[in-house]
Amino acid sequence: MFGKIMRPVVLGIGGASLLAPVAALPANAAATQGVETIESSWCIPIEEFGITVCSTATERYLEVHTPTGRALFRSTGTSTMTTTYDDGTEETSVGSHRVQSVFSFWLDPLIYDATMVSIDGSSTRTLPDGTSCTFVDDSIAVRDRLVRGGTTVTCTPPK
Repeated sequence: MFGKIMRPVVLGIGGASLLAPVAALPANAAATQGVETIESSWCIPIEEFGITVCSTATERYLEVHTPTGRALFRSTGTSTMTTTYDDGTEETSVGSHRVQSVFSFWLDPLIYDATMVSIDGSSTRTLPDGTSCTFVDDSIAVRDRLVRGGTTVTCTPPK
């Protein structure tokens, strides 16, 4: 169970230009579980800061191992996070992502050699004053080196 929960976290490092390699898998490549869906919902009061943080998320992912020892991962997800302050004001963040990655080897969720990782995602955070900030990530990393993209942030004042 821990491994299945950690995979999306570890995979949050990357995902967009892998569509062609995943679509062209060798005939003897094997999906480990098929497409799996994880849904979560939680709230944590943090009294020392006077806030309560709540989140709901849905993650769908596929893990494929090839006979050559490579591991391929594809993941999509959506999430909503709300921070409520003691005075009743709220900040809300809504986002979605698509992550795809190739690993030379994969021993467990914490030991891997990332050959290529890319990520395509965005989230919008609404602040208590009505300001809306959108974060967009479109990155590709090869062998631990960012080769394209990054995160851009655009904020719009309240209307």
